Amino acid sequence: MVCSINIHFSNTHLFNRAGTIPFALVLLTGSLLMTTLVADDVVAEEVVANEQAADQSIVEKEDSTSQPAMAKEDTDNDAASELLSAIIARNTALKNSLDLTIENHRAAIEQKENEVGPYDLELSEMVYGLGKTLQTSQRYEEAINAYRRSLYLKRVNDGVYSLSQAPMLRGIIESHVRQGQTDAAAESYEQLVWIHLKTYGNNDPRLISLFEEVGQWHLNAYIQTEQREDGYHLNAAFDLYSIAIKLSSEHHGDSNIELIDLLKNLAITSYYQTLHQQRYPEFAELGAGVPFGYRPLGTTGDELLRRGSYYLHGHAAHRRILHILNSNPEVTSIDKAKAHTNLGDWFLLYGRQQLAITAYQQAHKAMEDDEQKDEVLASLFGMPTMLPKLETKIVQETTIISDALLTRSSAPSKQLSENSSENSKDSGNTKNTPYQNLFIHDSYVNLTVDVTEKGAPTNLKISEVYPESADSYGNRARQTIRAKKFRPRFESGSPVLTNAFPIKVLIPNENS
Repeated sequence: MVCSINIHFSNTHLFNRAGTIPFALVLLTGSLLMTTLVADDVVAEEVVANEQAADQSIVEKEDSTSQPAMAKEDTDNDAASELLSAIIARNTALKNSLDLTIENHRAAIEQKENEVGPYDLELSEMVYGLGKTLQTSQRYEEAINAYRRSLYLKRVNDGVYSLSQAPMLRGIIESHVRQGQTDAAAESYEQLVWIHLKTYGNNDPRLISLFEEVGQWHLNAYIQTEQREDGYHLNAAFDLYSIAIKLSSEHHGDSNIELIDLLKNLAITSYYQTLHQQRYPEFAELGAGVPFGYRPLGTTGDELLRRGSYYLHGHAAHRRILHILNSNPEVTSIDKAKAHTNLGDWFLLYGRQQLAITAYQQAHKAMEDDEQKDEVLASLFGMPTMLPKLETKIVQETTIISDALLTRSSAPSKQLSENSSENSKDSGNTKNTPYQNLFIHDSYVNLTVDVTEKGAPTNLKISEVYPESADSYGNRARQTIRAKKFRPRFESGSPVLTNAFPIKVLIPNENS
């Protein structure tokens, strides 16, 4: 059909372009033209007939298939609508149930007060239960008030330094964190540390897990903001990790495996202190910039000024990790490969490219005779890895009722990636878990980036911004990724370029 149309247009075009044709020539060619036109008409009729038959076949085929397809689409839409309705109904019912539970809690507390007075120890447990229910209902300020009253009753009955206050303090911390009240959460964590120090003293190994937890929370709190005024989180994390390392070494030996995660996070804290120093050179009242990764000794009173080089602190931590692994015959080649990889990451963060490559090659060498060589090396070097990697026991906390389900149920789901392990338990018999959700991430940017063999991000391309109206998020995501460094992908033991590596950048709510 296409050829026929082209030919038809071509013949008409030539005829018109001839302009005025001599009459004799018209008579001479008239029969030929009529024959051609008749032939074209016959061909056209055949083509039209064929088209009509084909169209009829297509229509019949569509009629035979469109109805089931439409029916399936309607079924899918109905199923999605039913699921959404069920979710909303379930959450509404749960919310109503929680509201009823809260009222019952309050009535029981009032009755108990009338029976035994306002300071009975049993009231503390009842008010604590009310706080938990209010927190589950996302009524955080009311929950904090309940926790504080329960805390007060514990202190009245058990003493000012009693560890029985720990669950209430953790409840207060979580409610502050849920509202993005980081400074208030930090104060409650400080109080939690204080009662443990008053109970155990300064040199008890039972403090190690708590110091690790709180140090980890401070580090994570800084990472989510990286603002000048949040530098105190880094100071606190550095001190807590340092004390935990000292206690672990004294009580469990200089080469105990417990030290590894503490040393890793001490190194990461040192790196962020380097970045903070670079971004805010006046942070320690120096008044001017100093070489990247270094802080001169001074007498201004800031403890950081007496710590020397952050780079050297982190380097020493990674070297000590390798020493610990070499001193423990039960460790695997996988552990050693990961340690060499982490050392390479450390070098790369500070721009020491050749030292990084050497460390990465040591990681390859550590796996030479291991049956899991290909699998482990693929996990370490099969794709680019954004640095630094935080060694964390932080786990994602979730609430039962979600406003997102009730009010934005049509928004696409987003899941935060997390690196978690078993939570240790403190002697207060409460969850030893720092709360990660300092901000709610309802917005995100999907983009791709090329990662060079030196670990530098280039050629950033945004593929999606959610919500679509948030144009500024794209620029924020680009700035975030441009500031990062990556462990490059390796092939045959050498770093190579990776094209179009996908990344999702989560954007915290401005009011969270």
